[in-house]
Amino acid sequence: MKAMMMKKQNVGNACGWADRLARLLLLPALTLVLLCSCDEDKAKSERPEEGDQLWKIVPVLASESDGFEGLGEYGVSLYLFNDMSSDCYKYQHADSFGDLEPFVVEKAAYSLVALMMDREVPHVSYEASDEAKKNTTVTVTDMNEAIPDMVLGTTSVSRNVGATVPVSDLQRLVGALDVRLTDVPNDVTAVELTVGDLYDRVDLTGQYDFATGEPASKRIELTKEGTVFSARSVLMPSDETRANVKMDFRVFRGDAYEDFVVRLSGSIPADKLTRLEGRAEEILKNAELTLGLTYAPWDASITIEDHFQTDDDLNKVWSSAPLPISGAADPGYDNFWASSVFTDWDGSVKYDSYLYDGIMDGSDEHKDLYWGPDAVGEAEKGTVPSWYVDLGTGCQGITLTYWNKFGGKGGQKLRTMNIYGSNAPEDYRGGNESWTLITTFTSDRTKPTEDAGAEVTTGRIEFDKGNATYRYVKCEITSRVDADGNVVEDSDVNVAEVQITVWSCK
Repeated sequence: MKAMMMKKQNVGNACGWADRLARLLLLPALTLVLLCSCDEDKAKSERPEEGDQLWKIVPVLASESDGFEGLGEYGVSLYLFNDMSSDCYKYQHADSFGDLEPFVVEKAAYSLVALMMDREVPHVSYEASDEAKKNTTVTVTDMNEAIPDMVLGTTSVSRNVGATVPVSDLQRLVGALDVRLTDVPNDVTAVELTVGDLYDRVDLTGQYDFATGEPASKRIELTKEGTVFSARSVLMPSDETRANVKMDFRVFRGDAYEDFVVRLSGSIPADKLTRLEGRAEEILKNAELTLGLTYAPWDASITIEDHFQTDDDLNKVWSSAPLPISGAADPGYDNFWASSVFTDWDGSVKYDSYLYDGIMDGSDEHKDLYWGPDAVGEAEKGTVPSWYVDLGTGCQGITLTYWNKFGGKGGQKLRTMNIYGSNAPEDYRGGNESWTLITTFTSDRTKPTEDAGAEVTTGRIEFDKGNATYRYVKCEITSRVDADGNVVEDSDVNVAEVQITVWSCK
């Protein structure tokens, strides 16, 4: 009996310890449950849900697009770039901005780039996928085909913007040219215009360049309406580093044609309508005339006249004649003089400044005849190398045509030249300094190698629009481009054969 009581007690003690142990183990669990229950809302707010990690970006056109009529209906390629990478993160294409779908992405810093075109054409090439880069280019592969209106829009997308993201910073990538020739002779059957020095490629940051490394050109056929030939064409902007825009007109009379080259000061910019209008005789027959381009808003329909079309100008008729030149009276004309001439180490005149026969056939007889000043002597005297021309009688204009030196890189090339006029005999050959500045000419043919032997013309330089008459002209060479393409403001320049045309008007 005593033994049984002891056994029961041992069992009872064991059960008590087990019960106490269970209560002890349960207490922390209950405490954890209570703590979690009491702070449930706070715990949930610190635990990100999947929806909080994602972000919906809804692109819309900014209000600034009001200046781009119809832009909302243009086809659009939309690129989303993560700012931490140059790679495209998301891409989509739609027929209009309103058809775009939202981008759903993780929250980060992005850039939206929209390339918009009024129509898709096979001769405009670009990367239309998420394989694009920030410097992906848009290339016009056939400049002679019709080029669509193209607009680039960009905007930054940060974490603290709303879901609707306006695409702003709109940039039109193309320009427009409006050409109108009036009073064209009746026997002219067709006119073609080739515009040179154009870009043909632009990247998604709006930076232009050349697909082949060389400027492109665009051929435009003008439409005939009676005696008026005209055309309006969308084109890429011209090379902004050049001082002039080259325009080649080809005028047909049946199967025969005649070419005219017009160099226009200025450039053809993007987002502008460049206007050129005038009588055919003024623009074509005076093909060397340097005209100033004028600009209008992209969608302008009004006619903006160039400066040469004032009422006084329209009443003037210009005529020209070549002026043979040489520095000696017998044989020759004794009407051209250079302030200095380069001499060889032995003191002999190596390149005679008077050898201007105007023959530029590339033969050994002619291609090595070029003028170079005594740059050291001019520098020591503090003078500027100059040409002096006696026009013989009073004239209202002059055209200077010369050729860069032949061979290799073409040597030093003339870049800028101040042109003066005078009627005082004592001014000729530098005896006096009462010259009147007419204009400053800047050559656009100064590239090494490429422009070696190139023909350069000043175009017709009018003396006060034909209202002034001068007998003497001084050409003061103020800067050059060296054989490596660097602009240098000294006078170690080489110039080959020179031809001069004089102009008169009534």
